[in-house]
Amino acid sequence: MAATRCRPGPPSAGSNKDFVGEALGLGVAERGEGTLAVLAVCAWEGARLFRVHDVAAAREALAAVTEMRGEYGLTPGD
Repeated sequence: MAATRCRPGPPSAGSNKDFVGEALGLGVAERGEGTLAVLAVCAWEGARLFRVHDVAAAREALAAVTEMRGEYGLTPGD
């Protein structure tokens, strides 16, 4: 289900969505970590535009993905 939200193009909008809560059994206020996981996977798979609620946390997650891709030479599918 999340894979459809990871395509490059329109904004990736996984922030606090129902599928995050359903997958983790969490309420809206508790979905932050799951949301960041979705964000990281989408970035890894090529998404470049994101709709988020917690901008600071999203920037940190995206910086980590960028670092992993650059430092370790990893690409999607590795």
